[in-house]
Amino acid sequence: MHIYDANPRAVRYTMTFIRRIVRSLTRKSYRLTDARPGKICRLIRLSVCLSVAGFAAATPAPLEVVTVLAPHAWLAERIGGERIHVIVLLPPGASSETYEPTPRPVSLLMRADVYMVSSMPFERSWLTAARSVNPELQVVPCCTPSGDPDADRHEWTDPWRALELARSLRDALSSLDPAGASHYAHNFRMLETDVAALHEDVAARLAGLEGRSFAVSHPAWGAFAHRYGLRQINLETEGLETSARRLAFLIEQASATGTRYVFTQPQHSKRAARVMAEALDAELVELDPLAPDYLQNIRRTAERLAEALR
Repeated sequence: MHIYDANPRAVRYTMTFIRRIVRSLTRKSYRLTDARPGKICRLIRLSVCLSVAGFAAATPAPLEVVTVLAPHAWLAERIGGERIHVIVLLPPGASSETYEPTPRPVSLLMRADVYMVSSMPFERSWLTAARSVNPELQVVPCCTPSGDPDADRHEWTDPWRALELARSLRDALSSLDPAGASHYAHNFRMLETDVAALHEDVAARLAGLEGRSFAVSHPAWGAFAHRYGLRQINLETEGLETSARRLAFLIEQASATGTRYVFTQPQHSKRAARVMAEALDAELVELDPLAPDYLQNIRRTAERLAEALR
């Protein structure tokens, strides 16, 4: 690590310590010329080591938090701030449903403090391997486990459920780092205020649209739809594109409700959505539940749905 990459407080602490050593060597009672150059260098090196070691002992390393998805990372950073280090496993633009795991996640979990589990099938083997060598790993569930392959695991799209996840993470971090409990509690209260404002804004935008339906290429907005009284029409079946027969039925349903927009997701196929859009003379609109800026993304989604359903 380059010195310019070091913690600024540690650098200031070290430099102050060195200045004190030099001043003590240059007092009238001890002439600098009386000391051998090698001895002075050794004293300075020793002072640096002692000061950095002392600072490191007084400042614990950030907790390691690992998660698969960017929205969960955003929540973790809001709660943990500078007291945690967050690692996101899913590369930008990749789909969690088609992600092909590598050995890297297991090696990260073996030294992690917290793992935010998204209940993806591939995570089971990670947890088994990681817990065999890291039994102290704190696991924070990010969605309700379900054996249904069509179950919507995107629970964070409901602001209040996202806040519940943040509360669980606050508690986990506080148990691992009691000295930071007040820090985590303060950050949670700030997030709670932001989420309440977000909910009021979204509810106002979607007021009067209860019971309306919207079509999606991938079922990522079920929790959001349930919270605000909407209905999501899914163009997938068990993670695969729906059959031609079912697609024809869904197109007929959408036509009866005057659907003008079909919503897609950048990580998934748009083929069925394009077929529906062409049949209905509708517009394709992209929504991304994995966007990292959570508050802005949920507001943007509400704006687009309000425009589509009015």
